[in-house]
Amino acid sequence: MEKLKMRTYNGSLMHGKPKVLLVCSFEDEAIYGDEIAAEFFGSVDCSIWTVSDSAVLSPDEITELPEWFQLVVCLLTPRFFAIADDWPVPLLEESKKQRVPVLPLLAEPCSEVLYARYFGDLQYLNRCYEDPTSIPYAEKLKKYLSATLI
Repeated sequence: MEKLKMRTYNGSLMHGKPKVLLVCSFEDEAIYGDEIAAEFFGSVDCSIWTVSDSAVLSPDEITELPEWFQLVVCLLTPRFFAIADDWPVPLLEESKKQRVPVLPLLAEPCSEVLYARYFGDLQYLNRCYEDPTSIPYAEKLKKYLSATLI
């Protein structure tokens, strides 16, 4: 897993923690990576992995990667959809085949057409818009992670 970068809460050891793969564009990892990690660490003690910005994943790596993780989170922005066919979507499809849960996480407004093309009717969590009449994002995230990551 030398092509991956890992974060844990306060740099603690990863052993025994659920592993989360954050799938995003390299630019989005730089913009949102620390924020997303903090949100996840506020809900569950896990390790969060991202693909290193210089890495190119081979088809074999895409096939093998999901088996290492308990959850795959797709950080959705226009930049994600610009590179989606390169490696994120094949990785997403392989994750679904291996029955690894996939959580689409909306970080910026995106095209509904593109979302439907890649994710169908899979529900997403929206971190970029807070509806005052609905359950807050942080609460939804905590509930989802608590149910998914044991």
